[in-house]
Amino acid sequence: MNSKRAFSLVELLVVMGLFAVASGLIFQLLSDGFRKFRALNSRYDTQQRLNKSLSRLQHDLEKADPDQIGIKRVASSGNGDAVWFLSADDPTQSNADMRFIRDPATGLPRWQRHILYYLIRPANYAKVSGGYNALVDPDPRNDYFAPHKFLIRKVINRPGDPERLMTPAEVDAFTTAPADQNLSALSAEAQVESCKLVSDGLLSLEATRYDHTLEVDMRAVHVERANATLKVGSVSLKSSPYTETQRLRVVMKQ
Repeated sequence: MNSKRAFSLVELLVVMGLFAVASGLIFQLLSDGFRKFRALNSRYDTQQRLNKSLSRLQHDLEKADPDQIGIKRVASSGNGDAVWFLSADDPTQSNADMRFIRDPATGLPRWQRHILYYLIRPANYAKVSGGYNALVDPDPRNDYFAPHKFLIRKVINRPGDPERLMTPAEVDAFTTAPADQNLSALSAEAQVESCKLVSDGLLSLEATRYDHTLEVDMRAVHVERANATLKVGSVSLKSSPYTETQRLRVVMKQ
């Protein structure tokens, strides 16, 4: 007698239904896991941009004279702030121990160069941002619309030894915008010895001076997450849930 029995149609449908439910649950779990991973990865990348930018700025500021530092909003609209200061480092000196120049008569720093940091929109913003466009934020304090700005660092060698601190009007000539990540045109500017892209993908830089204390607030945005619920480029991202903020406070001593 043959004891083997085939599955009935009803049993087969039940098994297929259970398999479909199990597959759906597994897919949902995997999807949630990937979504959380992307969110964490995006947050990490954003925080790294801020950390890198502020660490570089702090390293330079710690050797600056508090009386030889200037801050202002970049003159062209839709950008962040500029911070510039005199440096006694001579970058042409290969010996690091001899790079900081002092006046032999007084022992005081002998200012050799200007260091300039500024936050600027690249001219080809849509290309750099991957297709995003950004309006100009009407907020008078800063621009919180464009989250793909560049932080640029320039070393400027102006006439005079020692040099004197540039005025805000003189700084305007150096806060130029590159088309994209290629900074060759900026590096070729008169009196510019070097030009470096410290970070891209930044939203804002705000500098405030209190006596010998300089505070710098910097923001960056998880753009892909923000774009899922916000119209990135036409709304303020200053206080959005997708915006990371870090602050640098440097107390400078003479």
